Amino acid sequence: MFTEVIEITGTEPVSLTDAKAWLRVYHTNEDSIINTRLIPGVRAFMEKRLNISLVEKKIRVIVENAEANFRLPQWP
Repeated sequence: MFTEVIEITGTEPVSLTDAKAWLRVYHTNEDSIINTRLIPGVRAFMEKRLNISLVEKKIRVIVENAEANFRLPQWP
């Protein structure tokens, strides 16, 4: 089974403001790093760890030789 994320259509579960408050960052120098790398990276890690999807996204699942029912790789 092969899974590919086509597009993330939902919003991140943690906002930039909440992340900065938790990290105790009071300036705007690292806003782009937090918003584009830290928040999506932690979300992706937790999705893989918990085997659930935390944001709405379009995925493509390719199954070869499926003769019976099968489970989706992530719970919606």
